[in-house]
Amino acid sequence: MTIQDQFDLESSKENPNTLLLSILSTILKNGTITLTEWKSLGKFIPKKQFLDENPTEVLLASCVEVVQYPGAHYIQVMESGNFRYNSEIHSKDLDKIEDTVWYLIFEKLWCNKC
Repeated sequence: MTIQDQFDLESSKENPNTLLLSILSTILKNGTITLTEWKSLGKFIPKKQFLDENPTEVLLASCVEVVQYPGAHYIQVMESGNFRYNSEIHSKDLDKIEDTVWYLIFEKLWCNKC
Protein backbone atom coordinates (compact mmCIF):
# COMPACT_ATOMS: atom_id res chain seq x y z
CA MET A 1 0.00 0.00 0.00
CA THR A 2 1.34 3.43 -0.89
CA ILE A 3 1.33 6.39 1.49
CA GLN A 4 -1.38 7.98 -0.70
CA ASP A 5 -3.48 4.78 -0.60
CA GLN A 6 -3.24 4.69 3.19
CA PHE A 7 -4.14 8.39 3.43
CA ASP A 8 -7.18 7.90 1.16
CA LEU A 9 -8.33 4.81 3.06
CA GLU A 10 -7.96 6.46 6.47
CA SER A 11 -9.68 9.68 5.38
CA SER A 12 -12.66 7.71 4.06
CA LYS A 13 -13.34 6.12 7.46
CA GLU A 14 -16.27 7.30 9.56
CA ASN A 15 -13.90 8.13 12.44
CA PRO A 16 -10.48 8.66 10.87
CA ASN A 17 -7.32 8.76 12.95
CA THR A 18 -6.49 12.47 12.70
CA LEU A 19 -2.93 12.01 13.99
CA LEU A 20 -2.22 9.38 11.34
CA LEU A 21 -3.74 11.62 8.65
CA SER A 22 -1.54 14.49 9.79
CA ILE A 23 1.59 12.32 9.64
CA LEU A 24 0.70 10.90 6.23
CA SER A 25 -0.17 14.38 4.93
CA THR A 26 3.25 15.68 6.00
CA ILE A 27 4.99 12.75 4.31
CA LEU A 28 3.01 13.36 1.11
CA LYS A 29 3.73 17.09 1.23
CA ASN A 30 7.46 16.45 1.65
CA GLY A 31 7.39 13.82 -1.08
CA THR A 32 9.81 11.60 0.79
CA ILE A 33 10.40 9.64 3.96
CA THR A 34 13.71 8.38 5.29
CA LEU A 35 14.40 5.11 7.06
CA THR A 36 14.97 7.03 10.30
CA GLU A 37 11.63 8.85 9.96
CA TRP A 38 9.80 5.64 9.04
CA LYS A 39 11.25 3.85 12.08
CA SER A 40 10.37 6.75 14.40
CA LEU A 41 6.75 6.60 13.24
CA GLY A 42 6.39 2.94 14.21
CA LYS A 43 3.55 2.68 16.72
CA PHE A 44 3.09 -0.21 19.18
CA ILE A 45 -0.55 -1.35 19.17
CA PRO A 46 -2.13 -4.13 21.25
CA LYS A 47 -3.09 -7.16 19.16
CA LYS A 48 -6.84 -6.78 19.78
CA GLN A 49 -6.88 -3.12 18.80
CA PHE A 50 -4.87 -3.85 15.64
CA LEU A 51 -7.28 -6.62 14.61
CA ASP A 52 -10.30 -4.41 15.37
CA GLU A 53 -8.87 -1.75 13.03
CA ASN A 54 -7.60 -4.28 10.44
CA PRO A 55 -10.15 -7.11 10.40
CA THR A 56 -8.76 -8.75 7.25
CA GLU A 57 -5.26 -9.21 8.68
CA VAL A 58 -4.21 -12.52 10.23
CA LEU A 59 -1.76 -12.54 13.14
CA LEU A 60 -0.03 -15.49 14.75
CA ALA A 61 -1.57 -16.84 17.95
CA SER A 62 1.57 -15.97 19.95
CA CYS A 63 1.54 -12.33 18.78
CA VAL A 64 0.86 -9.92 21.65
CA GLU A 65 1.44 -6.55 19.97
CA VAL A 66 2.03 -5.07 16.55
CA VAL A 67 4.37 -2.28 15.51
CA GLN A 68 2.56 -0.45 12.70
CA TYR A 69 4.30 1.86 10.21
CA PRO A 70 3.29 4.31 7.47
CA GLY A 71 2.37 2.44 4.34
CA ALA A 72 0.30 0.00 6.42
CA HIS A 73 3.25 -2.29 7.10
CA TYR A 74 3.61 -3.96 10.46
CA ILE A 75 5.85 -6.19 12.52
CA GLN A 76 4.41 -8.64 15.03
CA VAL A 77 5.73 -8.68 18.60
CA MET A 78 5.70 -12.26 19.85
CA GLU A 79 5.31 -13.57 23.43
CA SER A 80 8.89 -14.84 23.19
CA GLY A 81 10.22 -11.30 22.69
CA ASN A 82 10.97 -11.91 19.02
CA PHE A 83 9.84 -9.52 16.32
CA ARG A 84 8.42 -11.09 13.16
CA TYR A 85 7.67 -9.61 9.76
CA ASN A 86 7.26 -12.96 8.03
CA SER A 87 8.58 -16.51 8.29
CA GLU A 88 12.01 -15.50 6.93
CA ILE A 89 12.39 -12.11 8.63
CA HIS A 90 12.40 -12.36 12.41
CA SER A 91 14.77 -11.48 15.25
CA LYS A 92 14.98 -10.25 18.83
CA ASP A 93 16.47 -7.02 17.39
CA LEU A 94 13.72 -4.66 16.17
CA ASP A 95 16.23 -2.35 14.46
CA LYS A 96 17.53 -5.25 12.38
CA ILE A 97 14.00 -6.22 11.31
CA GLU A 98 13.08 -2.61 10.50
CA ASP A 99 16.20 -2.19 8.34
CA THR A 100 15.46 -5.39 6.43
CA VAL A 101 11.77 -4.56 5.93
CA TRP A 102 12.58 -0.99 4.81
CA TYR A 103 14.70 -2.20 1.92
CA LEU A 104 11.90 -4.53 0.82
CA ILE A 105 9.12 -1.94 0.90
CA PHE A 106 10.47 1.62 0.53
CA GLU A 107 9.70 1.91 -3.21
CA LYS A 108 6.21 0.53 -2.63
CA LEU A 109 5.45 3.47 -0.33
CA TRP A 110 5.24 5.61 -3.49
CA CYS A 111 4.43 3.22 -6.33
CA ASN A 112 1.80 0.49 -6.55
CA LYS A 113 3.59 -1.24 -9.42
CA CYS A 114 7.13 -1.23 -8.02
